[in-house]
Amino acid sequence: MFHVYKWVIMKKLALLVCMLVPFLAKAEGGEKSVGLNLGYGTEEYFTIGGKFNWNMTDAIRLSPSIYGYFGDYNDNMFSVGLDVNYLFPVRERLTLYPLAGFAYVHGWGNHLGASLGGGVDYDLTSRLVLNGEAKYQLTKGFDQFVLAVGVAYKF
Repeated sequence: MFHVYKWVIMKKLALLVCMLVPFLAKAEGGEKSVGLNLGYGTEEYFTIGGKFNWNMTDAIRLSPSIYGYFGDYNDNMFSVGLDVNYLFPVRERLTLYPLAGFAYVHGWGNHLGASLGGGVDYDLTSRLVLNGEAKYQLTKGFDQFVLAVGVAYKF
């Protein structure tokens, strides 16, 4: 019964994120992108997720995300996050950024906490970005370090 409840909440949050993406895409301001990431968490979880990036200014980016974590023995979880990135253009196509934000993790209970980390964006083309990100999710009762790589489409 618990697994059914967990999937219902995950579907509702995924629907919420899907509903927010078009709204955020219409937001005035800087560059926007939507992407897909794959990764691994130190608590032995494979992760797949999506995120939306919105450059509020040339240096500050807002990045809401949703991730699913898949472990052994039906030990699955998901997280919803809202990170702020401070962008440091290093070269013409390369950008580094630290990140800080909020995280909600649902798995062995509901956990609200923070994310701290950093990442790198490499522009493959004017529309396609390769991304790498490392972040530590700090929540009460559950902490993990997540490494992810992904690709995003700018619009």
